[in-house]
Amino acid sequence: MWIVLALIIVKVVDSTASSSSSCIQASDCSLAGTCVDGKCVCRASWRGENCSQLNLGPAISGFAYRQPNTSSWGGSVVKVGETYWMAVAEMEGSCGLGSWESNSAVRLAFASSPEGPYERAPGPLLLQPFAHNPTMHMTSNGSLVIAHIGMGIPYKPFFGNCSNGTTPGGHPGLSESLGTAGTPLPPPNFLVLDGGNPGAPENWRKINSTSDWAANNPGLYFYPDDSVLLIYKVHCACPSNCFCAQFGLATAPHYTGPYTDAGLIPVYGEDAYIWRDSLGDGGAFHMLFQGGSYAPQYPQYVGHWHTAFSPDGFNWTVASDSMVFDGNIAIKNGAPSLATGRRERHQILFTDGLPSHLFNGAQLANATSDSTFTSVQPIVITQ
Repeated sequence: MWIVLALIIVKVVDSTASSSSSCIQASDCSLAGTCVDGKCVCRASWRGENCSQLNLGPAISGFAYRQPNTSSWGGSVVKVGETYWMAVAEMEGSCGLGSWESNSAVRLAFASSPEGPYERAPGPLLLQPFAHNPTMHMTSNGSLVIAHIGMGIPYKPFFGNCSNGTTPGGHPGLSESLGTAGTPLPPPNFLVLDGGNPGAPENWRKINSTSDWAANNPGLYFYPDDSVLLIYKVHCACPSNCFCAQFGLATAPHYTGPYTDAGLIPVYGEDAYIWRDSLGDGGAFHMLFQGGSYAPQYPQYVGHWHTAFSPDGFNWTVASDSMVFDGNIAIKNGAPSLATGRRERHQILFTDGLPSHLFNGAQLANATSDSTFTSVQPIVITQ
């Protein structure tokens, strides 16, 4: 399984289009709305002139998972029965996000409502350090599958001497391995729950791949037959001292593999989350991601938080002329917005087939330490 060097063709929306609200076809409305009399009419969950912004509503507090003296960095939520279960990346040893490559573990949390607050599930961690970036899905037979990076064994030596969910000196010197284009693609690392109480760690089984960084930052879409489409992160073709993140694409007949590379797509960034629209346009695909190429010789996008869309999951268009959301989380009852400086690790909860809540790893604006939490904001799903 080798990455195909020929790139899949992707159209990048001309940044000058933001000055005009005219449209001709559904693709002018990001496949998230219809073109009516030259204007985009956005479907539920979307807004903006070209329907490229999530229609986010006010939150109760914006804090989904925030434990005392503990930092977390994003959680993925699935509803089972009447309980909302979150797989969350948590920094152990009271450390902050700077320790993530040494102290990050995967923990279960639960709540009775989608916005939480989420409480730690009793019992041990799902995965000891190093484990990070969990994203949870439900299969066609009701099994729960958590894709993640890390294998639940140390990657870097555990970092101590922390307190209050912060890391002294930011724990510098760690560097993520993105993988290199042209190398075989192993499947992601997985945790699987075939049945029983999700809150019991002993009910989950590990399916380890060959590397902590197998299919880095896995973004998976599960088809009804449990075959999958995978978006993952690799280095761009960039000089040795240049950091550049790009997405690759692969398919598999089952989430456990084997994975067949479909090539690199010229969409640049990190933290891809993909899903398929249950309404209109034959089920268009949508992607949330953040960042960009980080290298001036590759495409740059407006702002930091982005969206892309595809009619088939293979040919992607980047809505590069607007941000899909920003760092401010509106709060109900006219309270001041919760301002974040970092808002990453995008995850979505679905309600009746529609995206209803956005979860992120977040850091408060103007933070003076590496203390972080997991945020939540509702997505308005009514027209």
